[in-house]
Amino acid sequence: GAESGKGSGMRRNSLLLMGVVVLSLAGCSSGPNSLGVMAYDPTGLAFRHKMDSEKTLNIALGLSGFESKIGHGHVDYIMHFDRISSDDWNPYWGLGLGYALKIDDTVDDNDVGIGLRVPLGVSYQADGWDFFGQLAANVGGNVGISAALGVRFGL
Repeated sequence: GAESGKGSGMRRNSLLLMGVVVLSLAGCSSGPNSLGVMAYDPTGLAFRHKMDSEKTLNIALGLSGFESKIGHGHVDYIMHFDRISSDDWNPYWGLGLGYALKIDDTVDDNDVGIGLRVPLGVSYQADGWDFFGQLAANVGGNVGISAALGVRFGL
């Protein structure tokens, strides 16, 4: 009861602290890699590698939602909608793999596993910063829709 609630708050605070440290140490550049934080599903670290102007690789690792009983992560191959993109705004879609794993024995085994993801989102880039929001359909493992908002900074 109270012990697990205290531990989950500490894990969430640790993830947020790691994100603040990463953003504080990041240099002021707009290279192909960026690192930051995202909130909701997952709440944790977000990494992006820009392959070219149309494709990126997005990786996330953290806790599912604001509940710290399920670890969550994904790797997505992202393609941008060039016809409706601008220099700053980039709508995108992708295909990826996501996972959910139990951190606490109270989690139902049906809520964990590996599955496909189809994310749809938009990012806004300005002065080395990348603000993004996305929805993703998840098939297999943790089935359903996940949502996240985040910010990354160029390394």
